[in-house]
Amino acid sequence: MTLDEVQAIDRRNDQRYQRLMAITRRAAHNGYDAISMREIAAASSMSMTTIYQYCSSKDHLIAEAHLEWMENFRNEMLKHPPRGRCAATRVSTYIDQITSAWETHESLTMTLQRAIYSMDPGVRDVRASLARAYSDFMHLAIGGEQVNDRDSVVEILGHVIDSVTHGWVTGRFTAKQASAVLKRTVRTLLPKPTAASSSRR
Repeated sequence: MTLDEVQAIDRRNDQRYQRLMAITRRAAHNGYDAISMREIAAASSMSMTTIYQYCSSKDHLIAEAHLEWMENFRNEMLKHPPRGRCAATRVSTYIDQITSAWETHESLTMTLQRAIYSMDPGVRDVRASLARAYSDFMHLAIGGEQVNDRDSVVEILGHVIDSVTHGWVTGRFTAKQASAVLKRTVRTLLPKPTAASSSRR
């Protein structure tokens, strides 16, 4: 385990850090522009100096809270992996969960994603951690099915999800349009087994 990983664990075990993350997640429900660092500091009974020891900016703070949420989501998926007869169906189920969350919790998700796409250097590591979480989700959804060049398929899916999510955040796609693009990508990269191929198994 690296020094950075040890420090990350120590930080997450810090009750002040946990309180800060919880307050930030609650504030995110009201939208990005409604989040005030000073109000969060007051609500968490911390000074601005202490908060900046944890996170370098508002975007970094929101992104950190998002990372914790994503990791909890990943753990739930590990307990209850998506069902389906083939990899394409299972990955599409995961896609549905993503785009459904955009519509069901639009303000919250938009806030979180807006922070994730920030150019703030502190967000870079969080973005990398989220990319690993997405990769874990995809491998879990594909399961034990034989997929040619599996790692490349997962990598490409991750890039497309990232691109389409950014398109939704910036208004280029509606959630419905984003879902359609993602599912076309899944069908292209993970075609469903044909009856003939199934009979040969």
